[in-house]
Amino acid sequence: MKPAFISESGIRMDLLFQTYANHPALITGDQSLSFSDVAVTLNLVLLNLQKAGVRKGHRVAIHHANSELHLYLFLASWFLDCLYLTLDFKAPLESLLPHRKIDFLVAECPPNSHENDRIIHPKHLLVSSAPDESTISRPPAHSTMFARFETSSPLIPFDREASAVFTSGSTGSPRGIVHTVGNYVYSALGTNALIDLESSDRWLLSLPLFHVGGILIWVRTLIAGCTCILPRPVQNLGSAIKQYHPSVVSLVPAQLIRLLDHDETVCVLKTMKTIMLGGAPSPAWLIEKALNLDLPIMPTYGCTESCAQVSGVIRNSPRKFYFTSGRPASKHSH
Repeated sequence: MKPAFISESGIRMDLLFQTYANHPALITGDQSLSFSDVAVTLNLVLLNLQKAGVRKGHRVAIHHANSELHLYLFLASWFLDCLYLTLDFKAPLESLLPHRKIDFLVAECPPNSHENDRIIHPKHLLVSSAPDESTISRPPAHSTMFARFETSSPLIPFDREASAVFTSGSTGSPRGIVHTVGNYVYSALGTNALIDLESSDRWLLSLPLFHVGGILIWVRTLIAGCTCILPRPVQNLGSAIKQYHPSVVSLVPAQLIRLLDHDETVCVLKTMKTIMLGGAPSPAWLIEKALNLDLPIMPTYGCTESCAQVSGVIRNSPRKFYFTSGRPASKHSH
């Protein structure tokens, strides 16, 4: 069943934040933010983007390691009707910019060749520039909490283009895949139903945010009213799992292989609800080993073009099913 804030044609983000107002939405480092806290910061980021000149139809790119700013910029694109582009922060900017049309770039160390007035430093988006804004501690408890933004409306339509995520696919040539708000929402609904995601769950964001699989973790937790855990970029994955004890984690096979070398980490993995396993083919021996350890793995299949997960193996399925792509996630979103 769809939440009340989702209709046939769009999503009411203001109602989403009201519905889950006091639920923990985001854990970053040692800080826990409620949905109300996230709404306040999102309001601030929206204001600062508009002050910087960002308008409907603009393309706003970010080149930065995983951070909460990615999450706010991504949601800001829904409200401002601009296109969010997340660039591979491991690649030098000089190699990325010539191939992408960008109106504004959010980066700490921009290249000299880029227009100076189109650079936005990350810290400038998360600070208040007016005294009255810095004193806000909670969003208004009514449906007009984002009404000050002239390009936004209470209902964010599903056909609004939200992001362009770059993938090389099998061709080796990067291509920008555009996803709409509806692509993200229905993909999240399908996955959430498949794993029975609940408001008490905690999902560790263990994938890069320049991949659609990383972005979808944020959308899934928002829609379910549960917690997204964003570890520090420098933190080791095994260390983050032991520190935060998430109930859900998304892993590629190489990550799981490394984690299985540490008994303490394996003990935590056994307590989880779901370990989503995808991003690359999983060798049969890895599936066998994980099942023998009683790990709650869910082999999945998906791609950037499909907005992440297409199918997954339901927990407690017959063992032979774990060597398949599982069931379509879309069947579980209605």
